[in-house]
Amino acid sequence: MPRDPGPPRGVVRQPEPPPFQHQRHAPPEALAGHVVHVWSIRWDLRGQAPWTQSTLPHPMPTFVFEQDCSSLVGVMTGRFTRTLEGVGAVLGVKLRIGAVQPLLGGSVRAITDRRIPLREVLGPEVDDLAAALPGLTDAQAVAGLTPLLVARLRPVPAEARRVEALVRLVEQQPGLTRVDALAAEAGCSPRTLQRRFRRWVGVGPKWVICRYRLHEALARAEAGPADHAALAHQLGYTDQAHFIHDFKALVGTTPAAYPVTGPS
Repeated sequence: MPRDPGPPRGVVRQPEPPPFQHQRHAPPEALAGHVVHVWSIRWDLRGQAPWTQSTLPHPMPTFVFEQDCSSLVGVMTGRFTRTLEGVGAVLGVKLRIGAVQPLLGGSVRAITDRRIPLREVLGPEVDDLAAALPGLTDAQAVAGLTPLLVARLRPVPAEARRVEALVRLVEQQPGLTRVDALAAEAGCSPRTLQRRFRRWVGVGPKWVICRYRLHEALARAEAGPADHAALAHQLGYTDQAHFIHDFKALVGTTPAAYPVTGPS
């Protein structure tokens, strides 16, 4: 199975090396039209203190397989924090925009900032896969879930694919910081763009722009000391104070104090 479709973005770093294994995999060909990538986290903290990890999630829903609490996780508008303890494994399937709507029977906005039991979406088979996950390799787990997802997922509508292309554009171009500029790229009005994003992403285009510029800020902070005034300007902020406020609100510390020293 292909591995590591690029480095992760939006992970809030801590000074200590994380006590877990994190792998990312390109999706199998049968799922490429519906899945961005598959990720796994495996840990063994028996006899050790729990570890709290935070991320700033991407604007895509995720199927999360784990023992006793497999979930469909919608777009999370705040920082997502999870405490790991004991021994365990989680497998995540990051979905392409528009892939989950047919399973919901309605707007994806219904699951923004929510988790719903995955068995309600994919059926009770997910419980067997999740129970077996700690004893499976990633390749075995993906091989097990692929037929289930192929049977449930439906083609992504053309409008959703166009919205996904705009989201990718925001992700790849940190200098694209205005909704009106993104609307011009889409060839529509800002109001139409807002409607399309809320329908297919579950959040507005301004939120997507803000989230990805915070991802860029994290990446720059990890690279070493930065000129925060210049960085704020490059990311479209009107002033440095506004940038620092947004960074601290989501990350839990100022850019100058990053990486964080522990949960906050």
